[in-house]
Amino acid sequence: MHKERIIMIVLIALVLGAWIYIGIDQYQKSKTLVYQQGGQAGYQQAVFEIMKQAATCQPMTLTLQNQTTELISIECLKKAQQQERQTSPFMASEEPGPPSKPE
Repeated sequence: MHKERIIMIVLIALVLGAWIYIGIDQYQKSKTLVYQQGGQAGYQQAVFEIMKQAATCQPMTLTLQNQTTELISIECLKKAQQQERQTSPFMASEEPGPPSKPE
C-alpha cells in the first residue's frame, strides 16, 4: 500500500510537470508570434506611410541611426520629365543632340 502511494505521487508529479512544461512552451511560442506579428505590422505601416508621402511628389528625408537619404518617387520624376518635354521649345522628335559637323 505504501509503495502504491509513492508511485501515484510520482506519476501525478510527472504529469503535473509535463503539463507545466507544455504550458510554458506554448506561452513562449505565442509570445514570440505576437512580437513577430507586431513587427510585421510596424514594417507595413512604415512602408504605407512612405508610399503615401511619395504620392505627393515631394522629396522626403529618411533617417536611420546616423544615415540619412532623400527619396522621391520615380513616377513624379517621369511626370516632371514629360511636362518639361511638352513645354520645351524643341519638339519631342527634335530633341537636341550633339552639334552637327560642318560639311
